[in-house]
Amino acid sequence: MNPYPWRSRPLVLLAFGPCKARSLRLNIGTMEYIHGIKIRQIVLILFLTLLLLSAIPVAADSESFQTDTDFAQVEKIRMVYRSNGHWDVYVTVRHNDQGWDHYADRWQVIDEKTGDVLVERILAHPHDNEQPFTRSLSGLVIPEGIRNLRIRSSCPQHGYGGREISIELPTGSIENGYTVNM
Repeated sequence: MNPYPWRSRPLVLLAFGPCKARSLRLNIGTMEYIHGIKIRQIVLILFLTLLLLSAIPVAADSESFQTDTDFAQVEKIRMVYRSNGHWDVYVTVRHNDQGWDHYADRWQVIDEKTGDVLVERILAHPHDNEQPFTRSLSGLVIPEGIRNLRIRSSCPQHGYGGREISIELPTGSIENGYTVNM
């Protein structure tokens, strides 16, 4: 008589819904699947898969930002190429300006790859009754090799965190008057 009767009977595992019982039979006595793969191997494969999946960086959502207008929101940008590598930049910002203590006080053009600030436009006063508002800057020189830019705005109370806009500049020669709108 077998002192461990459960060891001689195959156990059927239905982990992920209905399937053919033959393919998932487990012999408890030998700790092997019928196909010859040991449970330890299966557990190791599952563990390594989970470990690898947890290490894969999730792409940042370019649209994840504070939507509250207490954070300065970049609504649109327009960049116009002028001669000799100079660009005119027009940035439209929306912010819940509330006088001198809380207003959108700047916008920046940043190299998206390195995070370096290429230019910063200081906004000299609140725009309580002018929302959204557009301010420009002329003569921005973008160093060669930089194609991806990010434009962001801030306020003294909340800093950055509102909507930012990313753009990709064209490669090769650019004609005078070429315009990028986002």
